Amino acid sequence: MPVSTNKNDAKPLIALGLFVLVLVLLLSWNVRRDNIAAGSFRLDEVVLCEDLDDNMNPQERKTQFSGDTKQVCLWFEYAKARDGDQLEVQWQFGKDDIQRESFRLVHARGTRAFYLLREDGSALPPGMYVVSILCNGRTKGVERFEVEPPIEDPTEEEAESLELLSPDLSSDLRKSPDFS
Repeated sequence: MPVSTNKNDAKPLIALGLFVLVLVLLLSWNVRRDNIAAGSFRLDEVVLCEDLDDNMNPQERKTQFSGDTKQVCLWFEYAKARDGDQLEVQWQFGKDDIQRESFRLVHARGTRAFYLLREDGSALPPGMYVVSILCNGRTKGVERFEVEPPIEDPTEEEAESLELLSPDLSSDLRKSPDFS
């Protein structure tokens, strides 16, 4: 039985082959474009603290800050950046964006530090904060922290009741009927 080769039978097969080839090319281009956009940028260490020491290293890692905190420092080490990568640091208080800083990287590896503080130098408002680090528009790191409500000074009435307590507890104990 001879096999006939009809040119009309081969056309759909050729069209299907071309379609698959174009699809593979488009997918590989898209993956390459996404890799270029995201780069291989990497955050090696991210620390929240109140300040840096003289060598520009974080003093104490924290995620909870006292109510009298006037600044929070975001410090991080990065690697595998490309010349011209756009880095952005976004600070949020609750759901509100409160500060954004962006810059272009020129070194493949390094450290950066950013501070959140008020212009008038007063304490940061109590509540939940989020700081995000983005590279070329893609989120690479997110840190959350809280500033606790300030400890309030006692009212005049509370202060007077505290003054009524004897500083020498032993004399109070000797007066007690249970301790003769």
